[in-house]
Amino acid sequence: MNSRGFISNIFIAGIAVLIAGGIWYWKTHQPPITSSAEKSVPTVTQTEGVTFQYAEASSEDPAMPMTNVIVLINGKQYDSGTFPGSCQEIGATGGIDGRGLMFNEVAATQCWFGGGGVEIGVFFENGAYVIKKGELGEGSPDAPFFRGNFILWRST
Repeated sequence: MNSRGFISNIFIAGIAVLIAGGIWYWKTHQPPITSSAEKSVPTVTQTEGVTFQYAEASSEDPAMPMTNVIVLINGKQYDSGTFPGSCQEIGATGGIDGRGLMFNEVAATQCWFGGGGVEIGVFFENGAYVIKKGELGEGSPDAPFFRGNFILWRST
């Protein structure tokens, strides 16, 4: 075998390995496919005995999505209400301000639409869980991201 044929064979083998690797990566890194029927099933997230359930709610304005939020604390259900936008549970470093959970807050979800929203937080205070609702805002250049004015919504 001459050296020219050997180099061509090595080159072709290298191309084949690159193509096979690309196909493997593409097949193993695809997002899951969801059907429209799956989108209507409530989403559930759980932290420390606290579970949030989200379900799409009807809206008079088709441009404004609405989400119904239910909080389950150790299996007991509390309907938190229906809020504009989409909701997402926050963790230790999440949320609109990136600060994560607040003092005594064990779990929280933030619902956001069009520059503002609501946070539903589960706090552990005086040996019991309480659910509080707070305001979220986009802020301004002088005071970015507002998160506060929490009020007691329900004691458990």
